[in-house]
Amino acid sequence: MDHISASGTIFPIPANVRESSKGLYEPRMVSIGPYYYNNRRNRLKSIEDQKLRLFRNFIGRNTEVDVESYVRAVMSLEKQARQCYSEYFDLESDEFVKILLFDGRFILELFYKWLCDNPSVQWVGVRQP
Repeated sequence: MDHISASGTIFPIPANVRESSKGLYEPRMVSIGPYYYNNRRNRLKSIEDQKLRLFRNFIGRNTEVDVESYVRAVMSLEKQARQCYSEYFDLESDEFVKILLFDGRFILELFYKWLCDNPSVQWVGVRQP
């Protein structure tokens, strides 16, 4: 299969390890990336809503660049990003790009919050330091 890269560097937890410690490797609070994507829509809905809210806040703060520019930038890297994974994800391009965009922005907003102590960012289910 040419859609899977031999140089993939992002691997799932091996099945034998997952089976020996059921539930230990399942995301409980947040899931980043396409692994567990289909499971997180219901189980992690509040954090998925938070990701969307943070993305909207970011877009609102950065009026010089429109959403389409961010989408195009991530779309241009989709093939390369998919090749970073050791396995193929049967996700439409729009879904995969959305995951990269929202999850990437979520991580950056998390760093922004911790580094800048921005009180306007409210974290659902996360204790403040």
